Amino acid sequence: MALPLNNLEHRYQTRSSDHLFAYYAVTLWESLLVLYILSEVDPDNQQHGSVAISRFQFMAAFTVAISIAFFFEAFPRGNTRVQRLAREKESLGKYQQANLFSRLSFHFFQGIVSLGARRPLAAEDLANLTPAWLFSRVNYDRVVVCWEHEKAKSAAKAKQPSFLLSGMRAYKAEIILMLIIRLAGYAVIYVPPLLFGELLRFIENYSNAVKAGQEPPALKIGFVIAGGMFFCNLLSIFLLASSMQMMLDLGTRARAATVALIYRKSLNLSPQARQSCTLGEITNHMSVDAEKWIDASLFFPMILTVP
Repeated sequence: MALPLNNLEHRYQTRSSDHLFAYYAVTLWESLLVLYILSEVDPDNQQHGSVAISRFQFMAAFTVAISIAFFFEAFPRGNTRVQRLAREKESLGKYQQANLFSRLSFHFFQGIVSLGARRPLAAEDLANLTPAWLFSRVNYDRVVVCWEHEKAKSAAKAKQPSFLLSGMRAYKAEIILMLIIRLAGYAVIYVPPLLFGELLRFIENYSNAVKAGQEPPALKIGFVIAGGMFFCNLLSIFLLASSMQMMLDLGTRARAATVALIYRKSLNLSPQARQSCTLGEITNHMSVDAEKWIDASLFFPMILTVP
């Protein structure tokens, strides 16, 4: 039923569902594990060998079906009818209409890259490429609430308000998620050395069994261990890169909010305040000091790596 469901999904939705994508990915991985377990079952040594064979065949057919469903769910689409209407009426960009796979692989950006290879890019080519959560207005509304709360709390305690704490409080959920993903990435790094020790032990047992004229262990075990090492390395790279991308996005969002706050404040300055703060100082705050959020986003994850 994946094909008609996918067709209906793209008929009424502007992008594929992240939940369906995750379901197909997890189910496909688990079905492959079950297939490997069933392949180890020897029907000749089982009382109900035909049942084992039928289970393997059923799981093989199920895995093929899930693979087809996963392909169509992950396939990047950008020219369905509902997407064309959304671009015309709602001005949705490529990012808003890209599915999870397209966002993780940056496939949604391929169109602008191909266009830039053919001719110089114009301003209208780059319109609607920025996601809505990166807009200055969205982040300004989010940070200004925490900033006003910080000023009120600091005034009650006769202390100087901290804009750093206000910015971190505004994005605390994203920061916690980033730290969890990064911690998981560093945890996975330690798995390949453990698997490498198991691989050396398997090679030693295989060699000793051959020399002794005994039946060596199945080669599938060695392939599974090597495949696990490869998968863990890819997973650690993906998790660490994703956490770094999340932190850079947070730095960009905090910078946009800071620039908007300074600009809004400069418009509301009284004549007396304008005499104590020059235009060059305001410009320096917007161009240099706000950029510190980007620099901080590169070094903030070291809170996990330095210890």
